[in-house]
Formats: sequence, C-alpha cells, structure tokens
Amino acid sequence: MWFERVRALTLSLTRQRSVTNTEGETSFGPWLYDQLAEWPYFRTRPECLRLERTLDDRRERYTVFARVHGAGRRAVALCGHYDTVDVDGYADLEPYATDPEALLPRLIERLEREARSAADLRALADLRSGDYMAGRATLDMKGGLAVGLAVLERFAAQPQLEGNLVFIATPDEEDSSNGMRSAVRQLAELLPEWGIDLEAAINLDSGVGEGDDGKAVFLGSVGKVLPSVFFVGRPTHAGAPFDGVNAALLAAELTRRVEANPALGDPPGAAEEVAPPPVTLYQTDRRSRYDVTTPATAWCSYNVLTYTRTPADMLDMMLGETRAAMDAALRTLETRAAAYDRVAGAAVHAHAWTPQVLTWAQLEAQARSRGPAAIARMSALRDMLAADATLDIIGLSQRLIEAAAREAGLAGPAAVLCFASQYYPQVDLGQGPRAKAFLAAITAGTYAIAASQHARPIARHFLASRT
Repeated sequence: MWFERVRALTLSLTRQRSVTNTEGETSFGPWLYDQLAEWPYFRTRPECLRLERTLDDRRERYTVFARVHGAGRRAVALCGHYDTVDVDGYADLEPYATDPEALLPRLIERLEREARSAADLRALADLRSGDYMAGRATLDMKGGLAVGLAVLERFAAQPQLEGNLVFIATPDEEDSSNGMRSAVRQLAELLPEWGIDLEAAINLDSGVGEGDDGKAVFLGSVGKVLPSVFFVGRPTHAGAPFDGVNAALLAAELTRRVEANPALGDPPGAAEEVAPPPVTLYQTDRRSRYDVTTPATAWCSYNVLTYTRTPADMLDMMLGETRAAMDAALRTLETRAAAYDRVAGAAVHAHAWTPQVLTWAQLEAQARSRGPAAIARMSALRDMLAADATLDIIGLSQRLIEAAAREAGLAGPAAVLCFASQYYPQVDLGQGPRAKAFLAAITAGTYAIAASQHARPIARHFLASRT
C-alpha cells in the first residue's frame, strides 16, 4: 500500500517540470496547493493549507505549508524542495526527462546500444531490474516529497492523532535557497497562528550511494561554501605568448591544485566522517567574442564541503592555494620561455611579474577609495543587478567583481577571492536531551521497522553531504 501510493505521488510530482528559475518553478507551488486542497482533510480545514510567496525574491515562486492537527502543541516538520536542476543532460531524450514511464525503456535501449564502462553496465542492470524509477527529480527530490505526502495523508486519516505534522515544500534549493530561507521566517508567524511548537524537522531528500550506503538516515548535514576566484591576466597577442599572462593559465593552475584534493578537506580525525574533497563547479574565461588576444579575465567556482572548518578557515585555505597557484603559473611561463628560447633562438624572456591576491572586501575598499563617483556607480550597478531576474547568484557576483576591478584599476596578474553563494553551516543533531529523545524515536521506528521488514537494515550516519 505504501509503495503504490508513494510511486503514484512521485510520478505525479515528477511530471510537473519545475527547473529552478523557470516558469515551471513558479507554477509548481500553486499546482501542488491545488492538489492538496482536494484532499478530504483540507477540504474541511482550508486554514491548515497555506501558499506563501518567497520573501525578498527577484522571482515569483511559492512555498506550500500543510498542517495536520492532533492533540497537543508538539509538531514535526517534513521538509523538501521541489525545484530541480535542468534537463539538458538528457540530450535527445529531454522531452521524456520528466515522464519516468516513457523515459525508462528509452534509457534501457540507449544503454543496450551504447554502454561501455562498468558504471554504464551497472546502470543498465539496475534499470532492467524494475527496482528503479528514472527521470529528473525522482531522486532529488520529488520522490522524497512523495514520501512526506504519503505520511501526511496516512497521519490525517488516523481517528485519534497525537501531535502535529507540518509538510513544507519549498522552491529554489538549487540556486540561492530563497525558498527555505523564506520558509524559516514565515514559520515564525505560522506556528503561533496554528498553536503548535516545532520539535524536530526531517529533510525528505534522498541520499546517494550504492547498496547499503544508499540506505541510511543522516543525523546532520555537512557545511558548504562556494569559494570563487576572479583572475585578471595581462592580455597578449597569440603570436607573443610570453609578453603577457593568460588568465586561463592562472585559472587552470588553481583548478589543478584544488580539484578532488583530499588535503583540502577536514583535518584527519577531526570529524566522525570524512567529507568529499572539493570539486570545480564553474570555470570559464570572461570574454564575450573571439579574437587572437589571450583572455584578460577568468572565473572559477569550487564546491567545498566541511564537517569542522569555519568560513574563515576555508577563506585562509583558498587564499593560500590561490597564491601558490599564481606563483606556479608564473614559474611555468618562465620555464617555458627559457625552453622556447633554447629551441627557437629567439631571445625570449618572460617578464618578472608580481602577482596580487585580494579578497572581495579588499578589492571593494580599493574601488570605493577612488571617490564618490566610483561609489555611486558601484551602488547603481548593485541595484540594477539585484533587480535582474535572469542572473543567478554567481553571475551577479561576477559582474560586481568585474566592475570593482575596473573602478580600482586592478592590474594583472591578479586574483580576487570571494564566496559567490551563501554559507551553509554544518548541522549536528547534538547530545542534549531533546536530541537523545529524537534519536531514540528514530532508532525505535526507522531502524527497528527496517530490520524487521527488509533484508538490508537502514544505516545511521552522523552527517549527510550537501552537493
């Protein structure tokens, strides 16, 4: 009974496209609200269902709050996001990306024809097994929302209820987290109105992993920052590579140092588990057209996860890596200039550049020191960018730093380090009485039931990774 209901809800939710920052995301909240409004419970209790627009948001999108009321004030929240990453990766199967039943046979057919790697063959076996549902957002995270809705529905059908359940479906998890940041503020008004106190919250998102690793309950979440670096080079003609510094080289050297480097993770033994090492999420030069001059500027963004480090720790770490990358890139230029001199006899020598590495705060101070006119231009640009709904948070950061670099007269080779997205702090269940009571309930419920009904038990991890 549970399986069929969750499956039906997952199909229904998945078929509604809701890619972040699209019209589908805007319409999904009202659509879900209308679906829940038809439930018998909410038809007779419309005050228990709310559709709230996100706060201080450049885009129109909505959070759905649903509450099933029982005895007492204690409540548990079931939380999840409904926005998704884009569907471009499905290539020619993109029209079927949100239709799991139509997508599955097509994916199997493609893998039967094109599978080459061990991972491809495992995926083919999984899809053939019938145990998996394909489609954008079935995992992240409409399948989780479906579980929450099924629990809410079952809870509402009980003749006598102890406690309260609150279901929360938010937009914009994949970009700026406007949905949940708004929901926290809106809950501060909703909970007193509903006469309940929130005791715990459960994130309905599904983890990743194979076998037993994919069947776990996490008791917290990893911290995340998005350190990003704006590089300023010294443009030169392609026929004279040693007369300048290619910003693309500076960016490539930093990425080489950072990508999947375990040494940049938490100190050994600092946490119960080991966070995945950093990865590059974005790397590009900032030119807008082709010419034969080397790129003047470049940009990199890195996903850095931590269980123990603070933002200040990670800023210091990335400043050190950026300085080392700049020095290494310039040494490479010197070495290759000397090698070219030997083979070409061209008497070529690389310049002895002195690189600069700044934080955004330092660059902004330099730009503002240019006087009131520079300050006014920066302020006007910030207001214009804040109103531009076509920009994501990285694009906004890029434009601000480029403008500040112009105002400050920043000469390359240089690098400016910032956090191009908000900081997500580590969350730990803790050791207090409420945490212990919650853990006991999880142990008596999830773990015990899973052990009695399934061959593979549910594992328990201290912290979940945030991608």
